[in-house]
Amino acid sequence: MVPTPAALVDPRRIVAEAWGGAWLASALTIALERGLDATFDPTSDPIGDVLASVGLIEFGPDGWRFTEAVRREWGGYASEIAEALRSALGQSASASLWGPGHCDDLLDQEVVLARGRAMDTLGHRVVRAASALGVSPLFEDGGGFLDVATGSGAVAAAVARAFPHARLVAVDPWALALALASRELAGEGLDERVELRHQGIDELEDDQVFDLAWLPVGHVGRETLAEGVFRLHRALRPGGWLLGYGFSGPGPEEALSRWQTYLAGGTVLLADEFDEVARAVGLAPASPVGSGSRARPLLGWRRPT
Repeated sequence: MVPTPAALVDPRRIVAEAWGGAWLASALTIALERGLDATFDPTSDPIGDVLASVGLIEFGPDGWRFTEAVRREWGGYASEIAEALRSALGQSASASLWGPGHCDDLLDQEVVLARGRAMDTLGHRVVRAASALGVSPLFEDGGGFLDVATGSGAVAAAVARAFPHARLVAVDPWALALALASRELAGEGLDERVELRHQGIDELEDDQVFDLAWLPVGHVGRETLAEGVFRLHRALRPGGWLLGYGFSGPGPEEALSRWQTYLAGGTVLLADEFDEVARAVGLAPASPVGSGSRARPLLGWRRPT
């Protein structure tokens, strides 16, 4: 990683942008909850005033609304973006108040739920990946899916909705997350579909049970990762897939993502570094899953048949 030269850094500008960014994020979160077709009045609505100041809304025949570019870019994802912003605000505030190592333990439940709801889009990507990897027919016939570090259960819920005959297991070592997952799944009528376990991946005892396992690397601690991947390999059926996500990039533009992973107690790994871990336990080399997305890539490792 090549840091920005010190001579080019303006400390006052950085503090001003950080301060302004936090308050902009709070206003944008509330605005997005109103919907992309909402109208705003910058003269009487403080949120409209903020949005107009940064060019996110414009005046037209229907009044002040999000710009066409914003509606085109964020169409269909407004609620997920709002939850992602709310989660980031809550987690960053927790880090600033209590420091690393305590964030998850002290997070408000609504922040944890926001983090999970922001993963709804990821759940849809996992469903599409299941089709791309040829796992969908197995799910229709009662195949097994494992959701590691399930959090509030968003990914498990998406798979349960898409594949009503699949057998689903969701694990997490964090008791609060499991309690929230139980509540969220019950709210969707999916609590009977998903087996929740208070368990880390380094404690898995399953043997040749799952056709697809979902592993968000950024939510699994380094001290458990190697043993966990070994046990995931054992838990997969021959021909089954480990679907990984959340790998870090090496450049300075990835520094904030690496910080977020660190605060969450996860593992900061490049995809190539994780590939070495996966291949060491007998999984085939990584294969990209899906294409054409600007989001972080999904990578798949297959247990040989």
